[in-house]
Amino acid sequence: AIAGVSGTWTPVLAGSSTAGSYTLSLLGSQTYWKIGKLVYLRCRFFVSSIATAGTGNLVIKGLPFSVAADIDALSIIRTSLVNWDSDTAFISAYVSGSTINFAVNKINGLVPVIKITMITVLTELGVSGCYLTNS
Repeated sequence: AIAGVSGTWTPVLAGSSTAGSYTLSLLGSQTYWKIGKLVYLRCRFFVSSIATAGTGNLVIKGLPFSVAADIDALSIIRTSLVNWDSDTAFISAYVSGSTINFAVNKINGLVPVIKITMITVLTELGVSGCYLTNS
């Protein structure tokens, strides 16, 4: 058997400038596994209510461990009811510090960030992937 630790974590949806207050309904378990410095995690949820809308970029906080490098990529496993522009090619996620950030890759090559204002009640997001930590 491979030695490691596992557990659950609680994703926190927020805006990067002003957090706002979002109630999430978790879908399945929000789990992580850590083997050495490698962390695999997953989360999936939908927004059930917005008490106060945040401002700035869309982020998910609450990761169980901080990332070692500036940026490590994750996979988007699910999105629905997000107000994407018609020229959106795909979206991507990456970890910086202990926060998941998102970017939109456009058909014209531009890569803007995703604003928290694009998120509405019933928006569903899912993320999974691996990143390296320092410990």
